[in-house]
Amino acid sequence: MSPAADLVVLVRGLAPSVEADDVVELVTWLRSARPDLAVRVVATEGGALAPEVAAVAELARLDATPEARAGRLAQRSHLAVPARAARSRGLRRLLGAVAAPVLVTGPAGRSLNWLDPAARPVVGRAVGTAREALDPADRAGLDDRVTAWADGPALLRQPGGAAERDDEPGVRARQREVLARDLGVAVEAPLVVVAGAEDEALPPDAVLGTAWQLVERTPGVQVLWATAPLAPPAAAQVDRHLADAGLAGAVHRIEPGTDWWRLLAAADAVVTGPRAGAGVSELAERIAPGRVVRPALEASAAETASAAAAVLPGGAAWTEPDDRWHAPVGGPRILELLGLAD
Repeated sequence: MSPAADLVVLVRGLAPSVEADDVVELVTWLRSARPDLAVRVVATEGGALAPEVAAVAELARLDATPEARAGRLAQRSHLAVPARAARSRGLRRLLGAVAAPVLVTGPAGRSLNWLDPAARPVVGRAVGTAREALDPADRAGLDDRVTAWADGPALLRQPGGAAERDDEPGVRARQREVLARDLGVAVEAPLVVVAGAEDEALPPDAVLGTAWQLVERTPGVQVLWATAPLAPPAAAQVDRHLADAGLAGAVHRIEPGTDWWRLLAAADAVVTGPRAGAGVSELAERIAPGRVVRPALEASAAETASAAAAVLPGGAAWTEPDDRWHAPVGGPRILELLGLAD
């Protein structure tokens, strides 16, 4: 382990989770945005995301230390006290000489008990588990040492490699320009994305009915019917449905692929099906909270369209978009709390 770090990040484990994704995205963004910072991630446990972290930052894992191995041997011998003592020695060795700013995720709060008292500032981050829902041992560690909280949505881990990353603020505006270029969707038009590519998607008849109602009641609205990749005959059939319904020009079929997150960032409203699940629904709630409409099973097209219109700009339920889920927006705010802003 290198003798010094400019930033230390404490995380409970690196199995896929909201907290771990948040850490992976932050250190990945830091690698390109702030190459001058030496970042060390200290994880209590490893997990599937450990190789991604190790590729962009120094990674220290408590479960891979000699003390951890000794602790596991003691645990197998039913020696609970020596096992805890070995684990404690490992944490003290990893954290006892840290003098850099520290970012700690909520479930790693108890690790702060072994942190060097000179380490300042200590910034807490609770994105996957609410503070009040944390284990009491983690809450106690956080209450004792945290000097500020980096509130806001979890950073979204971008799919793909370095070449596909979007590491500049303003992803919404850039995606609107792409849609204007590729589909003729006016940049300032109210934009509704209707999910049609997941198990929880609206069925085609409901999509057409909702789109018709939206076009009737919202001047200038543009609707993107997002589908899975379709074979040419199926794509032609969808286009015929749109033409027959008189919606050509206002409703556009699109296949987002891995760009779902960019499409959702550009949307003023997102309509999914009534059966909430993983995939698009979960992603939409991460990127566009307050702009997601999930109609009830018995909802009519008019009711769904009315709910979508309410969250559009100027609607009764419209809220200001919060883009802190995007690392180029949320990351600098975290660095500012850590005293590491440019």
